[in-house]
Amino acid sequence: MLSRRLTCPCAVALAALWVSGPLGAQQTPPAAPPAAAPAAAADSVPPHATTAPTWRWSGALPRGGTLSIALVRGTVRVERLRESGSGESGGSGGSALVEVVARRRGTTSDPASVGMRVDTIAGGMKVTAVYPPSVVPGGGARHDCLMPEDDRGDFWHSDVRVELLVRVSDDARLDVRLVDGDIAIAPVAAALRLATNTGSIHIAEPEGAVWASTGSGDVEVALTSPAARRARASIRLEAYDGAARVVGTEGAESAGAPGFRRKIRIAAARNRSDLLRSSDQ
Repeated sequence: MLSRRLTCPCAVALAALWVSGPLGAQQTPPAAPPAAAPAAAADSVPPHATTAPTWRWSGALPRGGTLSIALVRGTVRVERLRESGSGESGGSGGSALVEVVARRRGTTSDPASVGMRVDTIAGGMKVTAVYPPSVVPGGGARHDCLMPEDDRGDFWHSDVRVELLVRVSDDARLDVRLVDGDIAIAPVAAALRLATNTGSIHIAEPEGAVWASTGSGDVEVALTSPAARRARASIRLEAYDGAARVVGTEGAESAGAPGFRRKIRIAAARNRSDLLRSSDQ
């Protein structure tokens, strides 16, 4: 993909959009999985990899609140959260319930060096994977032309990947921003806003509003269940360097198929999302 030898840190920084490991690692871009395939099993550990203890968090969002996820590299899988002992999904008193489980894996870097932080932000909660700060011999500032560190730490020089399992109740809103990795959404009713620079997005039978964007990879939505087809929430898909498609709607929009109410818009992204910058910007 890159035909010239990269000799400047700035050039390497540009390549970091598709390199799945730390700077300087001789790696190739991860192959995109088949569009309909779910995220890789969370218990599969690459050879020579080490893991950190599983991290868990659960909480309640205010009515209309959003759970924001900020990851650099890894995977995100989202499932519907059902209350124990019932088939219903939802919080009490108008709140939305959420659960997050994180597994951290590294090959040359210590996975325990990456922490998981939960912050209260305007309109909800935010979960961030935080890498350790850079260490400069003798102290002082870094002398390279990489982007300055933000609240996610020095992720440039670490190969730790974070695999997230997120469970949300039906009345939640979810905002996922991932630099390098895939996003897989099981059937949920939550409103979804999803973006990955390098990776694919697969969304199965969504009942809430969907906005999904990929920089390099495919984005696919499956609408085959009656509940997903009858929902009135809109769907917008964008792909900068990949395919965007909806499965199960052949002829439905133009023919006005009975029971089909979704408004769907598929567009070519005009710009690759710059998720290397802090997700607050």
